[in-house]
Amino acid sequence: MSNALVTERTQAVKRDLGLVMKILDILAEREEVSVIQRMEVEGYDERVVAYHLRRMHEAGLLDAEAIVSPSTESRLISVLPFGLSWAGHEFHDSMKNKTVTSQLKKG
Repeated sequence: MSNALVTERTQAVKRDLGLVMKILDILAEREEVSVIQRMEVEGYDERVVAYHLRRMHEAGLLDAEAIVSPSTESRLISVLPFGLSWAGHEFHDSMKNKTVTSQLKKG
């Protein structure tokens, strides 16, 4: 079996940049800087959201509390986000600008 996260329906979770943007939007628009214990994104299974939060944290996009394995500190179990890192803001702005630019080219 591959290293991909597998859901109960045995579907591997793939990187979803649409979900990444939704998470970035949610965190960028928050006025409160507190830990989100359970992030919900409409239309997405919570395990898929949790997978993306872990990958985004590993990529340096999130300010978050990392929960690691007690036996293997390099194993990231969960991420409790509270905001975007500087790199997260930069990536978010870049992606929004690309979206606007592509929409202008279409229109």
